[in-house]
Amino acid sequence: MDIKLLGWSSRGLRCPDMDIRFDRGEGREGEPPLVALVQMPNGTGKTTTLELIRASLSGAATSWSGEVVADYQSRTPISEEGTFVLHVKVGESVISFEIAFDFSSNSVGYRTTRPDAGGIFEGHRPPDALKRYLAKDFLSLVIFDGELAKELLDAKTTRAEAAIDALCQLDLFDQLSSIANLSWKEAKATGALSDAQIARKREVLETKEQDKDNVKRSLEKAHVKLNEYGEDLTKLDENMEEELKKHERLRGEMDEAARKCQVAEEKYDRAINELMGCYRDPYSLSEKINEGLVDFKRTLDKAKLPESSSKQFFEEIVQEERCICGTPFTEEMREEVHRRKAKYLGSEITSTLNSIKENISRFLDEDVAGDIRLGEKISSARLATEADVRAKNEKELAKKRLSGPGAEEVRAIEQKKGKIYTEMEKVQDAIETLEPRLEKLDKEVALLSDELAEAQGARSLKMKVDILNAICEDAKEITRDIIKNKLVDECNDHLAHILADNPVRISNIDNAISLQGQSAASVGQTLAVGYTFLTSLFEKSDYSFPFIVDSPANPIDTKVRREVGALIPRLVKQFVAFTISSERAGFMEGLETTAKEDILFMTVYRSDTDTNAAVVEMGKEAFEQFHQDRESANV
Repeated sequence: MDIKLLGWSSRGLRCPDMDIRFDRGEGREGEPPLVALVQMPNGTGKTTTLELIRASLSGAATSWSGEVVADYQSRTPISEEGTFVLHVKVGESVISFEIAFDFSSNSVGYRTTRPDAGGIFEGHRPPDALKRYLAKDFLSLVIFDGELAKELLDAKTTRAEAAIDALCQLDLFDQLSSIANLSWKEAKATGALSDAQIARKREVLETKEQDKDNVKRSLEKAHVKLNEYGEDLTKLDENMEEELKKHERLRGEMDEAARKCQVAEEKYDRAINELMGCYRDPYSLSEKINEGLVDFKRTLDKAKLPESSSKQFFEEIVQEERCICGTPFTEEMREEVHRRKAKYLGSEITSTLNSIKENISRFLDEDVAGDIRLGEKISSARLATEADVRAKNEKELAKKRLSGPGAEEVRAIEQKKGKIYTEMEKVQDAIETLEPRLEKLDKEVALLSDELAEAQGARSLKMKVDILNAICEDAKEITRDIIKNKLVDECNDHLAHILADNPVRISNIDNAISLQGQSAASVGQTLAVGYTFLTSLFEKSDYSFPFIVDSPANPIDTKVRREVGALIPRLVKQFVAFTISSERAGFMEGLETTAKEDILFMTVYRSDTDTNAAVVEMGKEAFEQFHQDRESANV
């Protein structure tokens, strides 16, 4: 199914009033072009328009705060209400999503027009088949910006893998597992539970499942909070970078101090982990402990324990005429042995002693004395700790040496980062507490479920559900790996042409995109990799979506612009680019190489006589004549 953007209109908002349509004009017949270039200079409301396109598709505006809603109000003149209407084509049906702003109450509402479904509906009412693709995370793939390109290559995120799952519908495997699990849950609910013990097991299981769900939700919230703090730190780092760019003398000092601090922290973490490993191994703590455990095993072997001291030993000894001490057995003595034998080693203790002996034997070949090894690890940890403290002190001194204009901003940013780090430590502590608790509850729920299934005679269904879940999980992983491998090959083929003068290759896609032989890329390389990855992925989806890009070529040199421009129209069915005049060189030529005449040129800018209204000029000539001078005048 094809989903295409037809246009939008706005009234009474901070962006100028405009009416944009891609499907009208000579030869269009209701069908938008393959490529639409919308040239909007700074100050025309390009960012606002992109935000409203996202909100129109996702339905997210109903959750906006009053402050956010008020920020969209037109100020000259002040408007009491405003509207934004987005028109899309889904298959053969045209759908319009309208956001109505009421600035007297700072609230918004949706209205959906769907002729295929009977007319106008209050609220956000997309077709059911389209709903799953209108989530915020998915729309961030369709409405592309430079931040997404960076996230696709950021090893701390899973955006690349999530994009594959979303566009290739791999979540259908999860849905199938959910259906199977629901069937199993319903089977448990309808089982014959007349026995009081089974009823009690069920109560305990329900309690454990509720505890597990609560812990899982708390853990998910903690991870979300941790990601939010990470995003806040990224923004603060970007702000810090801007401030430090103003003070090149300080930049070198800060970078070197930060690098040393990071190296020292990594060495400290490794040393502490190795030391903790020694503490978990009793043989590593002390040679005396080692010798004591060996002597303990030898004593057990000499006494033929646990075999010779088990209950079976006493069973056999009373069959003899004489005790092992030589005294003739009487009936009273035999009864006394029978009575006392329970106090001695049974099969459970025998098993435990045998396990202890095996573990001691496993470590008899250790070459390095435990106390020597532990001493080395303690010494390494101490040196790493001292180095870490020195590095942090040097970093703090570098911060304190900040002086002159911008110093206060830098210190304020550092204070904010310090507060975030403190909150992150609290969240991380909570995660470290919740994760083992969730693991324990998982095991308890699984054990109770098995016991209950067996008691209800539904064990076979439980096994089938488990097998189906395993099949779905394996199928999802195998399918994802196949897609990843094909994407890597296809993307590398495209990148070889696009970045011929500054080559970049993808080594693998594991959560994020990893580059071959380099941990980072330039802004232009990052953007080229992002375009190549997403457009290649769009080509594999059963659904086609408009690829909407903000400033598609600004950070890319002219030659790479030409290659990217030629590639994108080959891999998508609609490309909409919001551009500024400085991006035209190279990029237009590349687009025209592939799209030929199927390109719509549109220039939008504020009217000189009414700044609250937009002027829309159509055609390539007006597009090319609109230059930087005009754009600067509209800032």
